[in-house]
Amino acid sequence: MIKQTIWNNQTTYYLSNDDISIWLNPSDGMNLYEILYQGKPLIKFYEDRLIEDKTCSVMTLFPTPNRIRDGVFVFDGTKYHGKNHGIVKHATFQVNNLLESLQGGTIEATLTILPEDNNVYYKALPFACTLTLRITLDGTTITYDYSVCNLDNKILPYGIAIHPFFEKQDEDVSIQVFADSYMENDSHRLPTGIIMKAIGEFDLTKPTRVNSLHLDHVYTNIRNQPCALIHYSDKTVSLQTSEEFKKLVVYTPENSPFFCLENQTCSTDAINLYHKGFVEESSLICLKPKEQKEGRIQIEILPKDC
Repeated sequence: MIKQTIWNNQTTYYLSNDDISIWLNPSDGMNLYEILYQGKPLIKFYEDRLIEDKTCSVMTLFPTPNRIRDGVFVFDGTKYHGKNHGIVKHATFQVNNLLESLQGGTIEATLTILPEDNNVYYKALPFACTLTLRITLDGTTITYDYSVCNLDNKILPYGIAIHPFFEKQDEDVSIQVFADSYMENDSHRLPTGIIMKAIGEFDLTKPTRVNSLHLDHVYTNIRNQPCALIHYSDKTVSLQTSEEFKKLVVYTPENSPFFCLENQTCSTDAINLYHKGFVEESSLICLKPKEQKEGRIQIEILPKDC
């Protein structure tokens, strides 16, 4: 079922079925503000964080997932002023398609970045391109399908990610991340490009209490799908992606009601790492002129008896 509502003078949508309700806003970055499972927030809408321009809920990060060193990046000899967490997290997407079903439905929307008409997004990212997001609720599975098309005559460097803030729900939640390695951080919590084995406190392949972790790290060398699991008392949340999502950021802020598992196609500060010679380590996608690339992230909620 799809229900249209007005919030903050913007058209937003609820997709729902008997178990799940999701609330998203195409006029604000196609952000998924809230996920309720059996009436309880798995993703909670923090309006205060939104007003303060902080990441919250489930935001889409493109073309620079996470943070950029000193707010600039260099690609193909040219310096660009970038934005932490990308340029689309509050962009106005145009809805292309609404498809309702008994188990939820699908909303598809596109952001077009062109030099015409004083396009603010082109000023921030001077590469002509389109980004299409298709978000589907089907039973207990939420699917993000994305498509990037390079309309320019030069290579488009990009990464894409989602940044979900999962609620702890007043539980001692555990996570598993099926990755063999992580990226070393410098003193600014930015990856150096050096790949480390995920051993000791960094080994998350077995269930590990979120409250025992102090991480803001990029995990890589993902060994299988699902790439991560979140274990609650009554359910397990499974994260699964297409193959180009080669990184996963684990963020566990201290004394916080939430934590983040962020599927990314590339590392944090990827374009700068690529420029420094960490080509494979960065996992940066370089899209040729007129080329198109697609991918998928799935969040599935499984009752504990599954």
